[in-house]
Amino acid sequence: WGLLAALACGCRAAGGGAEEAAENTWDPKRGLHFGREVLAGLAVTPREVTVRVVAVVRRAGARVTTAGGRSTATVQVSRAEARWWRRGREVWLQGDGGAAAVRGVVTGADTSLERATGAVEVVIAAAAPLGGFAVAELRAGTVRGLFVPRAAVLDRNGARFVYVENERCFQRVEIATGIDTDEWTEVTDGLVEGDRVMTGDVVALWISELRASTSGGGRCCPL
Repeated sequence: WGLLAALACGCRAAGGGAEEAAENTWDPKRGLHFGREVLAGLAVTPREVTVRVVAVVRRAGARVTTAGGRSTATVQVSRAEARWWRRGREVWLQGDGGAAAVRGVVTGADTSLERATGAVEVVIAAAAPLGGFAVAELRAGTVRGLFVPRAAVLDRNGARFVYVENERCFQRVEIATGIDTDEWTEVTDGLVEGDRVMTGDVVALWISELRASTSGGGRCCPL
């Protein structure tokens, strides 16, 4: 809480004075601009946007039924997600209790409930019996594209944003995205290779921008 309080008063901190206060500003064209003292206290780090090859792994909770010594697992995924769970794809099923994962194969998909629930039910045949529930993991290969860390992406009101850094200024930019992995988000529009985006507590940047944009004076005091 001490750090939060210090940052919240960064515009008026005795160590920064009027000069530091003038540096903590917001402009609709350039974005947020922080003095060095306040910037050092923010939990954000710049990362360069790069083209990379990323392994795609999809996971979903599975319900398992067993009959005649054979287990069948079903997972419910969105229509967009169902493209990864195609017939013939290999899936590994991890049951409760820490037992070794069991190999499975996608045998089909049921779309009859899609209109009512928005979900597609994917059916997986397991190679060995399992308990009632499992985690299904599908390794879908690799994708080459423009990626940013997931920790850089701000989700607000159905849109996705990043803060692009340029000389201590942070401009919020809306992006279009492709696939998400545990660590990376693919950017299909809004950024170019070599841009620098902030990762970490980007919500604090958004709150600072929100406060400054509604204050009328362009001053911002980050959390």
